[in-house]
Amino acid sequence: MIKKISNEKEKQEKKKKRTSALYWKNMSPYYMMLIPGMILIIIFRFCPLYGMLVAFKDYDMFKGFAESPWVGFKWFKILFESRDFYNILRNTLVISFLDLIFVFFGSILFAILINEIQSKKYKRVVQTISYLPHFLSWVVVGGLVIQLLSSDSFIVRTVANMLNVAPQNILLNQKYFFPIIVAGEMWKSIGWGTILFLAAMSGISPELYEAARVDGAGKFQQIWNITLPGIKFIMVIQLLMRIGGIMNVGFEKVFVLQNSMILDVAEVFSTYNYKVGIGQWNMSFSSALSFFESLTNFILVFIFDRVAKMLGEEGLL
Repeated sequence: MIKKISNEKEKQEKKKKRTSALYWKNMSPYYMMLIPGMILIIIFRFCPLYGMLVAFKDYDMFKGFAESPWVGFKWFKILFESRDFYNILRNTLVISFLDLIFVFFGSILFAILINEIQSKKYKRVVQTISYLPHFLSWVVVGGLVIQLLSSDSFIVRTVANMLNVAPQNILLNQKYFFPIIVAGEMWKSIGWGTILFLAAMSGISPELYEAARVDGAGKFQQIWNITLPGIKFIMVIQLLMRIGGIMNVGFEKVFVLQNSMILDVAEVFSTYNYKVGIGQWNMSFSSALSFFESLTNFILVFIFDRVAKMLGEEGLL
C-alpha cells in the first residue's frame, strides 16, 4: 500500500516536471520577446527613480549629486507655502476632470454611436476620419486654434458682426481657456479613444441583441443592458488609468496656448515644472514637485482600485 502511494507520488511529480518542461519549451520564445521591453522599462522607468532623491537635497550641478547637502523636506515646504501652488493645483484638477468627463465618457458615447452604424463601409470611413487628429502634434493643433480664434480670423469677425460687437482675441480671455483646451482635446483624442471600446463591443455575442429584440427591447435598452455591461471591464481599467494620470494634464497642449494674460487659469504642474526646472535651473524644487505629482497619482489609483474591487470589479493593483 505504501509502495503504491509512493509510486503515485513519483508519477505525479514526473508529470508535473514534464508539464513544466513543455510549458517553458512552448513559452520561452514569448518570454524572450519580453526581454527588450523589460530592459527599456528598467532603464527608463525604474533607474530614474533614484534621481527623486534630488528633491531631498540642495542640488548644485557644480558639486554633483553626491556632494550636494541633504535638506530633508525643505523644498516640499517651499512648494506647499508657495502662493502659486494652490492656484496651479486647481487649474490642473479642473482640466483633468473636464477631460475625464468630456473626453473619456465622450469616447464611450462615440464608440457606441459608431457601433450602431449598420453600413461597414461608412463605419470604416467614420473611424478613419476620427482617428486622424490623434496623429497631429499639439504644436500644429495649437497653431490652428490660435489662427482660428485670433481677432483677425474670419470666424471671430463673422460671429462678432452677427452679435454687433467688436472682434476680440478669445485666447486672451481667461473664461474661455478651459472650454477651448477641452474642445481641442475632444477633437484630437475622442476618435482614438474609441479603439479599445469598439474592440470590446466586437466581442459581445450578436445573439444577445437578437434575444433582446425578440423580447421587445429598444436600442437604448439594448445599449444599457447589453453593450455597457459588455464593455464594463475595459471602462473600469481605462478609468483607473485615467485617474492615475490626473495630475499630468499634458505639457504641450497647455504650453502652446498659454500667454501672460491667462496664466492665472493656464498654469499647470507640467508647465510650471518646466519653467522652474529648466528656466530657473532649480532641479531640487522641480524634483519635489514631480515627487508630489507621482505620489498623488499613486494614492488616487490605489484608492479607486480598492473602491472598484469593493464594487466587484477587476482592478489594476
